[in-house]
Amino acid sequence: MLLLNYADFMTTDAGMQRLSTYVGRELVDCRKPAMRRAQAKPSADYHLARLIVRLRDGLSPDRIYAQLMKDVSK
Repeated sequence: MLLLNYADFMTTDAGMQRLSTYVGRELVDCRKPAMRRAQAKPSADYHLARLIVRLRDGLSPDRIYAQLMKDVSK
């Protein structure tokens, strides 16, 4: 399962770069900043997905995300 911080992904270049590194290929950036989804505010759906992952799998998305950030910065 891949869980992205959608707000971060849609509003920063770092999010796109991390995904590119994860999939091992260059990505074409087709994001449109003028669209509503480019706003940097995690949605209720994102918070619900985090809760489901934590309850179902016993995983902490925040810890996973922090570890990914640490791994990418190496």
